[in-house]
Amino acid sequence: MFYKKETNALSTKVEFQGKWIPFPTYYNLTNKRVLYVFNDYEQKKLILKLFLASNLETAICEKDFDDCFYHFTLLGIFQEGSILVRLNQQLVKISSEDLSIISSQEWHFRGNLIGFIDNHNFFCIDSVARSHPYFLYIYRWHEDKFIPIHHEELKTQPKKNAGFFDMGEIIKVTSLGQNRYCCHIHNSNPFEFKLVILEINQKINEVKELNQIQPEAPNTEGEPYYLGGKYLVFPNGYLLTYYPHHDGLQIWDPVAGTCMKQWNWGDLELPECFNGRNANIEVFPDSIHLLIYVNNTLFLFNTDNLAMKIIKGTGEVAKFLKLHILTGGYGMVALRQGNELKILSFDLPEIKYERDTLIDSQRFFRLAAHRANIPRELVDLIILRTITPDAKNLLATKSSDTAEIEKEQSALTGIYKY
Repeated sequence: MFYKKETNALSTKVEFQGKWIPFPTYYNLTNKRVLYVFNDYEQKKLILKLFLASNLETAICEKDFDDCFYHFTLLGIFQEGSILVRLNQQLVKISSEDLSIISSQEWHFRGNLIGFIDNHNFFCIDSVARSHPYFLYIYRWHEDKFIPIHHEELKTQPKKNAGFFDMGEIIKVTSLGQNRYCCHIHNSNPFEFKLVILEINQKINEVKELNQIQPEAPNTEGEPYYLGGKYLVFPNGYLLTYYPHHDGLQIWDPVAGTCMKQWNWGDLELPECFNGRNANIEVFPDSIHLLIYVNNTLFLFNTDNLAMKIIKGTGEVAKFLKLHILTGGYGMVALRQGNELKILSFDLPEIKYERDTLIDSQRFFRLAAHRANIPRELVDLIILRTITPDAKNLLATKSSDTAEIEKEQSALTGIYKY
C-alpha cells in the first residue's frame, strides 16, 4: 500500500505551446530542504522556491530572476547546502537558507561540468574551443569570491576526428563520494560509451585517473541506434550503466574498474506491462532500489534480488514529465493535467524500513567497535565503506575479537551486496 497525495503548492499552471512542455526540476539540499527550479516560459523568468522535505505544501521562500531566462544554469550544490549557478556570464553563489545572493563574479567558462570537492573548493572541466583538449581547473573560496589555484590537462581526452561533427566531448561529471568523480565521455560513435574515474587530492592539488569503464556495446541486430549509454550513481559510489534501447544493465565498482553484477530485463520474471526499452530510471539516494517509469506505470526494482514490483495506488501516470526522489523513501512525479502541472508524492514503506534498519545497524556497529577499542576515525571510514566488498576485510585486519562485529558487518554489507 502506497500513500499518495497531491502537493498543490508545487503545482504550477503553465501555457503549453505545441509539443514543448516545461516542467520543474527538484534538488535535494543537505539541510533537509528541497530546491524547486521552474522556467516560466510565459513570463520569460526563472523561479526558485525552497521547501522543507517534510512539508511540500508551503514554500519557505521564493525568488524570481528576470532577464536571465535563457542564461541560467544550476551548476551544483555544496555539501553545506549553498547553491552555485551561472547567471548571465556570472558565477553566483546562493544561500540555501533564504535564496539570498552570497557572491557574484565574472565567469568565462561555457560549460556546466562542475565537481564539488568540499565546502570551499570545486573544479570545472572545460576546453577553450571544440578542437582543443579539456583541462581541469580547481577553484577555492577566498575573501568572498572563488579564485583559481590549479589547472592541468586531463590524461584521457575525447576522440578528435577530422570532421567537425565527428568529435567527442565530455558531457557530464558526477561525484562518487570520497573526492572521486565520474566523467562521461561521449564520442560521435554512440557505441563508444566511456566513463573516466578521477580522484582529486585537494591538499596537494593532485588529479589522478583511477580507471576507465567502457561497457560492451549492445547488439542491435540491424536496428537504427542513435542514443549513447547512460549511467547513474548508487549511494555507495557504484555505477549503474545501460543503453536506453537495450536490454542489459551493469553495476560497476569504479575504484576497481570491475563489473560487480549484470542482468538483462528479458531474463527476469517481470510484470507483463514492463518494457525495459526507453525506461526512465532513478536511483534512491539512500537505498539499493531503482524507481522506474515505463508504459505509464511506476515500478520499484530491487538490485539485490532482482525483484520488480508495481507501485500501486498512484494511478496511471499518463502524461509523465519528471521523476524525483526525496531522502527517506519518498517519491515525486510531475505530470501534466490539461494546462496544469501536478506534483504527486508518495512514500514507499520498503525503502523507509531499509533506511531505518541501516541506521540502527550503524548505531549497533559503533557501540561494538567502541568495545573492541577501534579508533573512531577508523569506525567512520568503515561505515563510509560498509556497502563495499572490502569493508569486512578492513575491519578484520584491525581487530582480533571481531565475531560480533563481523556478524553486524555482514548484515550491513548484505543490504548492498551485488
